[in-house]
Order: sequence, then C-alpha cells, then structure tokens
Amino acid sequence: MEQKSMTALISAFSRAYHSMQDSQKVFDDYLAKDILSQNEYEQIASNMSKGIKFFNPSFEGTQGEALRWIVDNQLSPSPLGRAAFAEKTLENAVRIGAKQYIIFAAGYDTFAYRQPEWASEIQIFELD
Repeated sequence: MEQKSMTALISAFSRAYHSMQDSQKVFDDYLAKDILSQNEYEQIASNMSKGIKFFNPSFEGTQGEALRWIVDNQLSPSPLGRAAFAEKTLENAVRIGAKQYIIFAAGYDTFAYRQPEWASEIQIFELD
C-alpha cells in the first residue's frame, strides 16, 4: 500500500475543519472531509491540539480551543487563501480560453469533484 503524504493529509484536514466549523468561509471545500477517514481526521485533530505549546507556548485553553487556534493561525490561512484565489482566477482564465490547470502542492485537492463542469473543459495536473 502506498504511504499517504502527511502534508497532503494536513492540508485536507485544514480545509475540512474550516468547511465544517466556520460559518463565514474563505473557501468552502465541503468534500475535503470525505478524503480523510474518520480515524485520520481524529488523529490529526488530536495530535495538532496536543502540540499547541509548539505553536503558541503561552496558550491556555481546552483542546478544542487549541485546535481552533492552530487551524486558524497556522494551518488554514495560506491554503484557503490560495485555493480561493486560484479558483477565482481559473474561472476568469477559462472564460478567455485557458485549457490547463496545474495545481502545485495539491494536498488532495477536490477541485475536479466540486467543479465537474469546469473540470470537463480543461486538463488538470495535480502535483504534490
């Protein structure tokens, strides 16, 4: 069996957490949770919250609050912003004739499943 990429799993976790936990979404990857097994999701959540002192040595709070802090401040900002920007830019690029979409550090990207109409119009290359 092929070893899963930990960075890809964590990227999917951060997108899933944001989609499920935040009412105001930067980027709603509502399928990210489906990529992870329940065990993977729970293990990542547990390990992240237990490691809060690495990220914020003065943190005081519950494990849930620790996980929220880590996701909001360390895990999600770059991937969510990047995905939101990339897909909005891609939408415009496809309108003017783009035929390929290359995703670097894909992190179990779900674009082709969330946007099947666009995906059928372009070639998608995912590199992790």
